[in-house]
Amino acid sequence: HTLLDHSALPALLPECAARGVRVALGGVFNSGLLALGARGGAAARFDYAAPAAERLARTARIEAVCAAHGVPLRAAALQY
Repeated sequence: HTLLDHSALPALLPECAARGVRVALGGVFNSGLLALGARGGAAARFDYAAPAAERLARTARIEAVCAAHGVPLRAAALQY
């Protein structure tokens, strides 16, 4: 679960909460995309692969919100 990837939200995280299982997030930058941003080039990976266009577009929207509030994308990803 990251600032960009909410796929664990509908099932996994509620199941963890129901069972009292703690969650530690170890990949908050999604393999680099949230560290380098949508214009990070070939090094900006998502889950260790080149990001799909929709991921790049969503990252660009997140970056715009961060910029409007004076928050670096990396900081937002860590704090999320």
